[in-house]
Amino acid sequence: ISSTLFQEGGGFGGQPMPKSAVVIPDAAPDVVLDDYISPTQNVLYRLTGDTNLVHVDPEFAKSRGFDRVFMQGLCSFGFACRMAIQGLIPGEPERMTRISAQMRSILYMDTPIQLLLWRTAPGKACFRLTDRNTGAAILDRGVFECQGLRSDPDLSIFSAWPLSNHSPSRNAGPIPERPVLREARKRPSSRSCIGSVWEGALGTAASRCPHAA
Repeated sequence: ISSTLFQEGGGFGGQPMPKSAVVIPDAAPDVVLDDYISPTQNVLYRLTGDTNLVHVDPEFAKSRGFDRVFMQGLCSFGFACRMAIQGLIPGEPERMTRISAQMRSILYMDTPIQLLLWRTAPGKACFRLTDRNTGAAILDRGVFECQGLRSDPDLSIFSAWPLSNHSPSRNAGPIPERPVLREARKRPSSRSCIGSVWEGALGTAASRCPHAA
């Protein structure tokens, strides 16, 4: 299965895309996570099969009306997904049941990014991915939904890892507390990754995990 985007082609007719009903709370986010897009992230992501030259060939990008090459939209979405998992359900991506977002702007390589997460309901949070250099939203009105979560008022957001998932050795001693989200707020991540392998059309992106009930 593949899809092709004809930039500024138009003329397809049909009903317009539905407008998002997601409202980002007018309050400080519950979780803030930082990451970095490396200078070669676009080339790494190309290994997934996205061979659009606009992401790697400066002259081709200029011929399409862009100042320079930029990140694949799916990779931006993949970073947001990975960061949300890190902040809400670390190490347990199978808990994710749905993620969606609206694409707002282009993301360039060699750029620090920040994910802002707000808890809106049990097992549900909304998010915004921003360019830390400019403050501009890259993805907005995002929704992240998970299953099997407990409330944790001490962290003011979703639960940390359940102890039942750990199998320490007989001599390992007591299982230490894992203040995952506290650490997420203090220590930005510097890792770079290829990202997810899913992309929606420009405007709205959404995915449903096959493991969801």
